[in-house]
Amino acid sequence: MRYKPLKYTALAALALVVGCHAPGLQPLVRTDSIMDSRPTAQGTPSEVAVTIRWPYRAQVLPTSAQHLSFQLNGPTSQTTEVFRPEGSAPTSTATLSVEVGNGYTLTVQAFDNYPAHRLVASGVSSPFNVLANERTNVTVALNAAFVPSITGFSPDNGGPGIAVEIYGSGFGQDRGLVPGFTFGGVPVSVVYPPMEGTVSVLVPMSAVSGPIVPILDGVTGTGSGSFTVLKQLDIFPAELTVASGDVAVFTARATTSADAAFSGTPAVTWSVSGPLTSAPISNYRIQGIEDGIPDSTGSLAVGTIDGQGRFTAQATGSAQIAIMSGTLMATASITVTE
Repeated sequence: MRYKPLKYTALAALALVVGCHAPGLQPLVRTDSIMDSRPTAQGTPSEVAVTIRWPYRAQVLPTSAQHLSFQLNGPTSQTTEVFRPEGSAPTSTATLSVEVGNGYTLTVQAFDNYPAHRLVASGVSSPFNVLANERTNVTVALNAAFVPSITGFSPDNGGPGIAVEIYGSGFGQDRGLVPGFTFGGVPVSVVYPPMEGTVSVLVPMSAVSGPIVPILDGVTGTGSGSFTVLKQLDIFPAELTVASGDVAVFTARATTSADAAFSGTPAVTWSVSGPLTSAPISNYRIQGIEDGIPDSTGSLAVGTIDGQGRFTAQATGSAQIAIMSGTLMATASITVTE
């Protein structure tokens, strides 16, 4: 929300700055607004003109705001209502009357329009005085009524494109809204609708390690912890030979988006691929009948691997071990002998 000053040969002036932010956070975008008045003597009314530039993307005013209420209290008390006009970035003008005097306050409230007027942000200025021949600066910080909050997420690391479950509250499901998120300041492009305080997102391709921050209705919320973006994967050892029936352990290693070795456990999916080998399976012939039919054979993988990289050899042959995290992938080879 921005205000433009109307130029007067003013004896006194009132400057207003209105911002909207979650408690404890700075406004998303600093905005300056000027209200000029022309009182000529104590108690003489003058007109204050305010121009509102409505948001069409994340700004200091909730995006859903359709209706503003300005209430001036003090020696002069007045309320004026402003409704958002049509257009992607419309402007509105409101007027208030003010007299030179002490102990004024200004209350600003923002409402959406569905299903009825619902308060989405509000704020009250500190007491201020309007003096002749002086300019008074007033700041009103609008606190959003609905602020998204993250309590946790899983996994806490991964490559670009990996799915992350984010837990928290105020994700807008009850208002028909879908939240946005940033990873290290980079906005996500894929967000699945929230369900029961959980939102699933895909890590942006250009994301860097840093906090996950929620944004809903143009209002930035509070995050929790930091997500580590992985840049490269490797498997150790890269080659291994084991005997059938043995267990071998592979280790996933990763480099972060900051080109540093990742000290934790990379969030990866393990898999085994490669040629299948023939091995005998249970004889299904009727017991006691010697009909010369050989035992049946079936296809069997050379081994299996669990989510911790533990490979169990089942049959002779060679295979490829693979790990994936989003768009990242690394492979190793394994050979199973008799």
